[in-house]
Formats: sequence, C-alpha cells, structure tokens
Amino acid sequence: MQGKHTRYAYIAMTDTQDEAAQIKGIAKIDLDAPRGTKEAAVATIEYDGCKGGEAYFVPRKYGNSDGAECDGEDDGFLLVYVYEESSDCSCLDVYDAKTMD
Repeated sequence: MQGKHTRYAYIAMTDTQDEAAQIKGIAKIDLDAPRGTKEAAVATIEYDGCKGGEAYFVPRKYGNSDGAECDGEDDGFLLVYVYEESSDCSCLDVYDAKTMD
C-alpha cells in the first residue's frame, strides 16, 4: 500500500528521565531533510511542567467561510490535551502547525 508523500510529521517527545515516559512536548519533523541531521527537527513545543498527549492535526481549509485553500501541507492547527498536575487541571491547547506558536 502506498499513500501520498508527506513532508512533515508531528511527533510526541517523551521524557527519558521518567520511567513512565510521559509526553513532554511536540516536535515538527521535516521528512525531506537529510536523515539524522539537525535540519530534520524544524521546531518543538515543550509543555513546561505539564504532561500532554499526541497532537492531532486539523487543516486550516476546513471551516474557512471564504473557501480559501491551505497554504502548504503544514497550514493548519495542532490540538493536544495537556494536564497540569499541580492544579489538577486539563486543557485543550491549540498551536499553529506552520509556526509552532
């Protein structure tokens, strides 16, 4: 089975010091960059003391009232649930997938 070419992947970063390997952030990986190089890791988001899950990508073109198309494969949003243990509170974080802001 073969699918469409994908340039970017959004992967969970785990805390290697934690026995449970909790997810501590998201990394945006350029799959077209030379394997094993620094250029492959485009950007990261760290949850700053929180624990999170895997990010879910939502393309920007869905929900646009003007019908505009996406500006590239990474034009969309990353949705991820994050848990803050100190306040025992969870929230849904939304990031721009292109800029990782």
